[in-house]
Amino acid sequence: MGAGDKKHAPPQSPAPREGETGAEDAFTESADILGESRFIPMDVADLEAEYFIEVDLPGVAVDSVNVSVQDQWLVIEGVKRSINEDTGDKVNFLCLERAFGPFRRTLKIPTAVDSDGVAAFYHHGVLTIRLPKLADRRRRVRRVPIQEGKIQDLP
Repeated sequence: MGAGDKKHAPPQSPAPREGETGAEDAFTESADILGESRFIPMDVADLEAEYFIEVDLPGVAVDSVNVSVQDQWLVIEGVKRSINEDTGDKVNFLCLERAFGPFRRTLKIPTAVDSDGVAAFYHHGVLTIRLPKLADRRRRVRRVPIQEGKIQDLP
């Protein structure tokens, strides 16, 4: 089993302290446990109705990229293959400046995002991810009524 075969959950973050919204930590990056992080440039924009992310992945096949939402984490991972991996031929590089192999970016997303509505698009080497904001942030908080009496007396 290779290092890329084993999945690890992103680290859990503590709940915001009183007076904090959690937005201070929005789109912070976690360190990757497997050491597979490679720098891949990205832009994150805060629009009125959504967060908009563009990731440059030139030379990466769309079927080699995976985007997932795990709790409060957006995970972008994949593999950029070199020419000899694609053809199976032995290649003697005279100059090799581009990075190949597995990559992974893990970003903490705001809790005010509709994780079921996250969408990703890939065109001409640019991965675009749209994270819609929740219109009613109160949907995330459910007040639990407290009933009086012993637990065995409750229905």
